[in-house]
Order: sequence, then structure tokens, then C-alpha cells
Amino acid sequence: MGKRTLYFILLVVSSIAIEAETFKEDTAFSKLKQQIALDENTSAWACAKTLEEKYLGDVDFDFLYGLIALRINENERAVYAFERVVANKPNWLDAKYYLANAYFKMKNYHAVIEIVNAFDRIENIPINLKASFDKLQEMSVTLLNKQSVYINHSLGAKLGYDSNINAGTQEDNIYLPFLGEEVLLSEGSRENSDNYLALDYQLVGSKALSQTSKLVFSGLSQLHAFANESTYNRLIVDANVNYQKEFDNFNTSIGLKVTPLWLDDSYYRSQFGTTVAINKQINNQLSVSTEAYLGKTENNVNKQLNTNDLSLQLLGQYYLGNWRHTLSVAYVEEQSEHHNN
Repeated sequence: MGKRTLYFILLVVSSIAIEAETFKEDTAFSKLKQQIALDENTSAWACAKTLEEKYLGDVDFDFLYGLIALRINENERAVYAFERVVANKPNWLDAKYYLANAYFKMKNYHAVIEIVNAFDRIENIPINLKASFDKLQEMSVTLLNKQSVYINHSLGAKLGYDSNINAGTQEDNIYLPFLGEEVLLSEGSRENSDNYLALDYQLVGSKALSQTSKLVFSGLSQLHAFANESTYNRLIVDANVNYQKEFDNFNTSIGLKVTPLWLDDSYYRSQFGTTVAINKQINNQLSVSTEAYLGKTENNVNKQLNTNDLSLQLLGQYYLGNWRHTLSVAYVEEQSEHHNN
């Protein structure tokens, strides 16, 4: 064998050896582990992205890559990474656990339950890992049941005292500037009070249409009955149905609502309209949302009271420990159908 041939063979073997270098032998392995330990997720993901072309398929790289992907909600990439790890190392229990977590975040609850059931057949499982798997399975079963039809309802009752049933005044008369004189008020305009019994019934339900969309319906009925002033007895019903859709960066919903009102056993008015809402989760602590309502109020007692209704709301919520801080700004407009206000 000639020297040139031998040199060529050695060069090829040397190249193969270089290409066969594992991720654990790379200094980037320690760097990436340290970034993960310090919760430097953005930097870790940027580092992992530069290495994926070279090391994607290496079990150690895929494991760390999947961990970072889970932390920054790149859930689909996390699933693929942990699936490769489990395929190459079926006995790596931690990889199976994180794969189940990735499936859970993707709302593939059947896959979670399948992994946990297979996990139960393994002997000598660490207690803490077994407890984590059991909790994940319990949550998956609960959410899977809700994906069919989920209904929750409650009934409440309370006794109370209303010091101003009719939103009246203590004054016997009021001054009207446009008349330039005081006007004696009728008995019905003066403050009135009474004891009352209130009964509330609430129903909330949902029907999953896919892993990222569902129909949500709710109903609330409230009956207020006064001990002496039956004229002010009222029954109000609030019914809503919403279509909710989850996207990668935000959630949205569109729905219909109707709110009829009865006073003293007689139909008084009905409010109905359409709602549109968008919610954005900025991080684990901060979320912002906005909602718009466009509807009408139709009065049975007097058509002159009919209005076109509009409301806009912007809401921000910040969680700090056990405290939730909320800031909201709302604009409400009720415009008469018969008068310009």
C-alpha cells in the first residue's frame, strides 16, 4: 500500500472521528446545562438553535433542547426532541416524564395517559418521579373528561336588607334649575327600604371541538323577593354562549349574550348583543385582555327607553405571590333610539 493511499485512509478516519464527536464532549454541553440551571432560557434557546444543525439527534443534546423548548412554550419542538430521546434510549425515565409533559402542554391527553400506564409496569421507580407521573395522569384524565361535555352548576341563597330599594332620595323636594323652583317629590321618588330573600342559580358548561377550540355556555338566574315591597321583586336571567379559540400567542372568543328582566312578575326589558374578546398571556405573572360588546336594550314597558349599547374594556392582571393586581379601563355608551344624547 502506497504512502499516499495510507495518508488518504488516515485522513478519512480522522474526519469520521471528528464528525463522530458527541455533544457531551463539546464545551457547549456544560454551557447549556449551566444556562438551564440559572433559568437563562432566552440565552439557552439562542445557543441551542446554533447547535441544532450539528447535534440534532444526539440524545444528550435533544434532552436539553427539549427542556428549553418546554420552558419557552415551543411545545411542538419539545415533543419531537423527547420522542427522539425515548426512541434511542427507551429506559431513560426522565425523558419519558418530560415527553409526557410536552404532550400535556400540547393537550394530547391520550398520549400522556398511555405513557403513564406503560410507566406503571416498570419496577423500582423513584418515589418522587412516580408521584409526578400520577399527578400528570390525574390532571390529564380530568381535562380529557372536560373535552367531551363539562357542566358545573351551583345554587345559593341569602337574606339581606336593602336600605334604598328604589334608588330614591331622603329629600321631600328638589330644585330644578330650568324651572327655577323646587318641586315636591312623590312618595315613589323617596327612599324606600325592606328585607329580602335572594336565590341564585348558576350553570357553566363547555364542549370541546378540538384541542384548541371549544364552545362555552353559561347561565345565571337571580330572584330577589322583598318582604313587604313586592312591587320591586325582580328576576333576572343572564345567558351566554361563546366560541373560544387558542392560538400560539393569544386566545380569542366571540359570543352572544341575552339578559331578560322581570319586575313584579311582568316582563320589563331585555338586553342582547355580541361580544368579542382577546387575551394575551405575557408571562407567568402578567396578562392583558380586551373585550368589546355591541348590543341593544329593548323595553317592554316603554319603547322610548330603547337604546343601542356599546362597551369597550381593557384589562391588565399581574400576579405577585398570592396577590392578584387588576387594572381596568372601560368605556360605556347607551344611545337612545329616539333621542340624540
